[in-house]
Amino acid sequence: MQWERDTVLNEVLLKNGFMLDYTLTPRPGFKKNEVFLAKDARKESLLCLDQNLDAATVDTSRRTPSISSSASNWRSTRRRSGT
Repeated sequence: MQWERDTVLNEVLLKNGFMLDYTLTPRPGFKKNEVFLAKDARKESLLCLDQNLDAATVDTSRRTPSISSSASNWRSTRRRSGT
């Protein structure tokens, strides 16, 4: 079964309490995975739908000041790789 990325992103964010007017911004600072910053009026979180989440991606999230408080909100469809 093929899945559509935008449909899954919407579903994950809405099920995790984001408002319908959330914004989704690609985070180019992450080199190993495709990472987005989801943000609405109440909260923000990083989101990655890649099959494997690289350890370097987690390390980058911890070093990024504007999202370091959201690092515990990571959502992924698979387990981290490289650990």
